[in-house]
Amino acid sequence: MPDEVRKISKLARRICADCQLLALRAECERREASASVLTISGAVKQRLELTLADLRAMERVTVKAKDRDGAEQEFEGVRLWT
Repeated sequence: MPDEVRKISKLARRICADCQLLALRAECERREASASVLTISGAVKQRLELTLADLRAMERVTVKAKDRDGAEQEFEGVRLWT
């Protein structure tokens, strides 16, 4: 087999392996996202379950507050109460 054909063949196998890894990673991320659930229960009026998709769809807010040492900190996330 000519040297160039070997190189192309090796590259094609590498691309195929990379595509399989990307597909596997995407499937793992999809399964993690569907399996991730934040449950809020206990001393609340109504139990609430939020998926990762629910949280991603919520508006993000930034809050500045002082920590126990008096230094100002900034926190970012979704608002879980109104």
